[in-house]
Amino acid sequence: MMSCLDAGQLNILKGLPGNTECSDCKALAPSWASLSFGTLICLECSGKHRGLSVDISFVRSLDLDRWSPEQVERMIASGGNDNLNAFFRKRGGETNGQQRYTTFEAFLYKSQLDAKLRGLSIPNELSEEYRITFEKYANNKKQNQACIANNYESQRPEWFPDNASSVCTSCGRRFTLIFRKHHCRRCGALVCKICAPAKNSKPIPAMGFKTPVRHCVNCYRSPLVNWSNAS
Repeated sequence: MMSCLDAGQLNILKGLPGNTECSDCKALAPSWASLSFGTLICLECSGKHRGLSVDISFVRSLDLDRWSPEQVERMIASGGNDNLNAFFRKRGGETNGQQRYTTFEAFLYKSQLDAKLRGLSIPNELSEEYRITFEKYANNKKQNQACIANNYESQRPEWFPDNASSVCTSCGRRFTLIFRKHHCRRCGALVCKICAPAKNSKPIPAMGFKTPVRHCVNCYRSPLVNWSNAS
């Protein structure tokens, strides 16, 4: 059951260590969250996180979006912004900006947070799910750098393998034989029909798609779609 955060939940999340300021830029009173890392971020940085794609950082508004109990639990289990920043400092990785979220250390942090929520021992290596995602991102990054160098603007993103995730990477709903998975043509992520309905389509000339193709909710929101169920 998904619902807006109540006053008690907001107080808990905002009261976690370091959560009085944005985890990335230190702006005061952050009103957005990265569920992937369990941190609070400001509006400006939330836009930058969305630009990273949902497989890197899944963003939610504290005030506007509906949350599941599991998402609230993840935020609490993370321990707040201070935990993430201390983790990066301890491991000698990037400590500022959005670049740090695409590093090995970032994926390891998410693996450890997952293990904590499941009551498992804390790993020092990436889980299989995050290993696939990290390798996919690293390969895409190399490809994108090569495209920029050679001015290949039509290069398309590598699609997530069909077995990369059993749930929608946008909303977390589980795929079934009936509730099928789809690929967003813009970012290549695996998403459900609610987060990427057929009507949520438009051309992508830079990628060679001259006719409308399916987009996920994080890459495009068509005015022809009722988005009330996509949360």
